[in-house]
Amino acid sequence: MRQDRNAFKLGLTLIVSAVLLCAAVIFIGGKSFDRRDPILVRIGHDQNVARIKAGAPVICGPQQVGAVTAVELIEAPALDDAEIRDFLFFQVRAEVNHALALRSDCVIVAEGSLLGDTGQLRILNRGTASDRLGPEQPVYARASGFTNDWEMITREFNDQNPDSLLAQIKTQLDPRLSGSLIAKIHNSLGDINAITTNIKRTVDPTAEAALVSKLGNILDNLNALTRALRAQVDPASDRNILAKVHQGLDHIDTGLQDLVATITENRPDIRQAVESATHVAVTVDQSILPVVQAEFDRSRAKSLLSQVHNAFDHIDTALADAVVVTDKARRIATLGEDRVLSVIENINQASQHLKAVSKDLRQAPWRLIHKPDATETRESNILDAVREFAEASAHLDESAKNLDALLEANHGQLAPDDPTLNNIRQKLAETLKRFTAAEEALWNRLDIR
Repeated sequence: MRQDRNAFKLGLTLIVSAVLLCAAVIFIGGKSFDRRDPILVRIGHDQNVARIKAGAPVICGPQQVGAVTAVELIEAPALDDAEIRDFLFFQVRAEVNHALALRSDCVIVAEGSLLGDTGQLRILNRGTASDRLGPEQPVYARASGFTNDWEMITREFNDQNPDSLLAQIKTQLDPRLSGSLIAKIHNSLGDINAITTNIKRTVDPTAEAALVSKLGNILDNLNALTRALRAQVDPASDRNILAKVHQGLDHIDTGLQDLVATITENRPDIRQAVESATHVAVTVDQSILPVVQAEFDRSRAKSLLSQVHNAFDHIDTALADAVVVTDKARRIATLGEDRVLSVIENINQASQHLKAVSKDLRQAPWRLIHKPDATETRESNILDAVREFAEASAHLDESAKNLDALLEANHGQLAPDDPTLNNIRQKLAETLKRFTAAEEALWNRLDIR
């Protein structure tokens, strides 16, 4: 019996030790018997993340709530550019406690420890959406933690990168660049120096062109002006402006008193004049204005304005008739120009013949009752030849006058084929023939040739 009891104790001890050993292994390995939910996390290959491997913890708040089960590389559409269909991601598969109840809008980041290169996943927010996160619904995580921050700090202090903070600071502190901050400060300080120099030069009282000197001159002139104004308003002087104002007011007062006295003395005459003016206004308003209004009423046939309009209408009609008459006269003159000129020429010749006959009768009135002898007949023939010579000369003068009048009427410009000019040429030729014949007859009568 004693041996059986010892064997029982030994077996019980071994069983308890084995159970304790399994519990310790499970505790140390982070295993749990809680219900787990699979999640899918994608991290872009361009993120600076510490190394994540299977078994890496999934942290939420102060404790571990799951672990990474696998890490693989996949190509999928980029999150911020839909046109990129083959962006490279690290796809992390993990399992977390079912009690977390992650939502579709949960926030997960990948972070690394301060020492070492082991990374982990941290759940920052489980989300507030109504639908739960599916097992194959990816969650896009961003890099976080000390490693990412250190990388960002290193990148910002890299002077070889033109977009880094250090490079931008060095650019802004380079005085050789016109757009840098230090160059602008230098320019501003130079402008301030120039402004202060100009201000110093302007407020220098020893310079005549300075602002202070001009202000002093203005104050001196203002002082002289106030001194003169004070002298003009001094009541003790009788030649200043104030005294003259008093004298003027006294004259105005005296004139007003005289005016009041005049109005008082002539009040009946003034009243009568006002009554006469009122009567004139009433007469004009009641007697004259209606008559004038009636005379200027165009709707009345006998009014002055209607008669004036009728008279202007008659004048307009008469002017229209005059235009028609002048037009017809112009047509008649144009069509019968040759006949008119011929009649004028005949009248001119008749007047010349009458003038010659009257001259002969004045010189020898006995010819009307006495028959001339041979000597008188010869003298008479000579006088006739001289008369024809004079008439031909007159025709030449008339042709010259007609030509001058034609040139003046056409402003000195005549066409070679102008009919009036051709008529003058024809008459001039006939006149020359008559002139030549009269000259030949005169020489024959005188027996010179």
